[in-house]
Amino acid sequence: DAEDGRRIFVTLTSAGARALEASPDPLQQSFQERFERLENWEQASIIASLERVASLLKAENIDAGPVLDIGALNEPPKSVD
Repeated sequence: DAEDGRRIFVTLTSAGARALEASPDPLQQSFQERFERLENWEQASIIASLERVASLLKAENIDAGPVLDIGALNEPPKSVD
């Protein structure tokens, strides 16, 4: 930033975007590793319970993938007066 030398803008390259897209979410990866170590009956019980909760919420057909929205990455932040 020409006005404030303490601020630096970074840009995500296409190679970085591909690497980010391919990398697992740390929380998701940790959950998956721990879930896979459970006994089959325990995995089935958890899945059945979560399916029942989704049914009670009428959310069976909602795409509930992990979402992180931090805004556009290609625009510098707006200044606050």
